[in-house]
Amino acid sequence: MDPTALLAVAVSLVGIYVVLRLLALPFRLLVEFLGRVLLGAALIWGFNVLGQKLGVRLPLNPITAGIVGHLGVAGLAALLSITLVLF
Repeated sequence: MDPTALLAVAVSLVGIYVVLRLLALPFRLLVEFLGRVLLGAALIWGFNVLGQKLGVRLPLNPITAGIVGHLGVAGLAALLSITLVLF
């Protein structure tokens, strides 16, 4: 293999490595975000199962799941208080 081809292969490999490193962070953030939304949905679902006996229910949709997923129990309490005041 001549030196020019070897240099081209080396530069190509470095370029591929750089592109993959740049794409890794947004992918990791997306996976983390989706994980939090799924945990929020599970928390709302569990609350709805327990609150069914009391007649309290929170809507389960991507927005509320995202709020509860990012704020945790405080988000659940905020959504509950908003729901009880408005409805």
